[in-house]
Amino acid sequence: MPTGYYLLDHANRHGRHYYPTRNRPLLVYVMHITAGLQDLDGVDDQSAEAVCRYCSTTDRQVSWHVATDTDSVVRVLPPSYTAWHAANYNSVGYGHEISKLHVRWREMPAAWVEATLRQAARAAAPVVAEYGIPLRRVTRGELDRAIATGATKPVGFIEHSVLDPTRRSDPGADFPWDRFFELVQHYLDNRGDDMSEQAEKQIGYINDALGTAYDPPTADRPAHTIGDKVRSTNDALGHAYDPATGRTIGHRVKDIETRVEGIDEKVNRLLQQGTEIHQFVTELENGIVGEVAPIDYDQLARAILRNAAPTT
Repeated sequence: MPTGYYLLDHANRHGRHYYPTRNRPLLVYVMHITAGLQDLDGVDDQSAEAVCRYCSTTDRQVSWHVATDTDSVVRVLPPSYTAWHAANYNSVGYGHEISKLHVRWREMPAAWVEATLRQAARAAAPVVAEYGIPLRRVTRGELDRAIATGATKPVGFIEHSVLDPTRRSDPGADFPWDRFFELVQHYLDNRGDDMSEQAEKQIGYINDALGTAYDPPTADRPAHTIGDKVRSTNDALGHAYDPATGRTIGHRVKDIETRVEGIDEKVNRLLQQGTEIHQFVTELENGIVGEVAPIDYDQLARAILRNAAPTT
């Protein structure tokens, strides 16, 4: 029976590149990027799945706990297992791989970054909730002290580059930590009403379509894109404001619906008139026997509707 964890359901023929237990408590959430696969087209991103296939087929002794891209969360190993993703810190770390080619985040399309962060946050939230991981970055010194003093509670999040500075630079110096933590908190606050994966994909497409239209911060809320507004409210159209008219887009939609209903009524009346004309012409044709050629009443009805004489 499938477990829902990729490496447990797709055993690597080269061996088990993880431990099925931990010899220390989980103390830190480690952020990585794959430095390989990424998908920028925003449609059916399979890069996280591809990374997991690599993990289950490579002879390299590597593994992680979860992989994400712009529209997927793939659980790889349970948090209680020890994945091999950060040398010397595997026993206390939870490893998260984000599908991204390089460590430069500012040069990426904003919609892509937002979709990527959303899936990363969606993946992190359950683990944060279960283990009580603080939404804060920690230094290597803080983590080392926690290990040395036998701490049992997690201390926070850390970059792979901080744990292995001579060899690694991920997830990147400009990784958007503030936005990531904001999204994790969003999922923590809405865990009982979480969206399905398909719904998340649809929201990602909406964000792509709306692009990076920017709504500046106010005293009541942080800055966000209009795509965020669509994601974060149950009635976005009812609240989005059109300064040109002083009304909400929701009002405009209702106006359009009313106009469409009026058009429907007119079309129905025309259809009714067409039916009556059709019936009249049929009766006329039936009343004329042998005096004139049969009338093409369909042609006549169409001609009457468009206010033109029939061709002869």
